Amino acid sequence: LGGGFTAADCLGNLNRQGVHPEVCQFELVDMLPRPTPVHEEAKMDSRANILTESLSGSTTGFVKSLNGVKVQWEKGKGMKPLENTRFSVDADLVFLALGFLGPSLEGPLQELNLEMEIRGKHETIQVEKLQQLLKSGQPMYQVRADPNFMTSCDGVFVAGDAKRGASLVVWAIWEGREAARCIDSYLMGESSLPTSPQAEMLA
Repeated sequence: LGGGFTAADCLGNLNRQGVHPEVCQFELVDMLPRPTPVHEEAKMDSRANILTESLSGSTTGFVKSLNGVKVQWEKGKGMKPLENTRFSVDADLVFLALGFLGPSLEGPLQELNLEMEIRGKHETIQVEKLQQLLKSGQPMYQVRADPNFMTSCDGVFVAGDAKRGASLVVWAIWEGREAARCIDSYLMGESSLPTSPQAEMLA
């Protein structure tokens, strides 16, 4: 279940291990552009805009089938199940590769009214407007920050997935270290903390 990078990794591993027979992939929203050739290599049933309603299991606690329905996203109304589209597929294993859309908007982000960005668009959007947008779709988003990892609120910094969106752990490590150096410079006027190699060098 899921259509992003984590799901692609799951599919790649299943394909390399020669899993047979059928593999199904269901995504709640539109399917992302394929990040790797794995989708062409793996023989699978891939569907977008599918809501998983329930899992059916055996008396011994093993999953037997997945029950879903196709949905349509409507602006301002969210998702709507489509008539006569409910289905059931046999299953003996279900992976929850549910992606990271963005950090929780409630709490500090909302209280500080930090500027946000829709991933891939690089357009500034306020938290309140983004919350309204999420009612009619599931865009990926992140906290907007300058090159020094500072948000639109002076003295508030952000790093990792909250800043760049769902990504690799090496990026989170690198950004955490660089953000610490920028915070030290902000507080002390300069920093003796070392700068670290780019994430590509760590991968």
